[in-house]
Amino acid sequence: MATPKREKHSPPSCSPPTSPCSSSSRTPRSLGARDLAWLELLYASGLRISELVGIDVDDLELRSRLVKVTARLEERIVPFGSKAEAALRAWLAARGTVATDAEEQAVFVNHRGRRITTRQRPPPVRPRTSGPPPARRHLAAHCCDTRSPRPC
Repeated sequence: MATPKREKHSPPSCSPPTSPCSSSSRTPRSLGARDLAWLELLYASGLRISELVGIDVDDLELRSRLVKVTARLEERIVPFGSKAEAALRAWLAARGTVATDAEEQAVFVNHRGRRITTRQRPPPVRPRTSGPPPARRHLAAHCCDTRSPRPC
């Protein structure tokens, strides 16, 4: 006699990022552009936080929508979409007002103009007041954009 099969559940879906920090009165407009670029690139490419903080300006190929990332002593080329490209272009245009040191090569810098660390990362989403419970951290790795040229 066979045992009854368990019902299979798919993981909760993720919605595309919005601009959570651009309307904040404490965050300057340029840092809001940084946070949006951070979220768009994270969503579009499925990169790890440690990979995002390690990206330099020279690692971006905006025309071909590719970014070179280094993780665990391995380099790889990761594609991203048009929304991430637009957000990155807007952030890179405003980045000069924050990163005053010409020697700083990091794409994502903090309010002092230095490279963001994994502990200083921008707040990804404001707490929800209603709706489903927030997703677990591990789920974010599975929520990258499915419209990207390659599967995540």
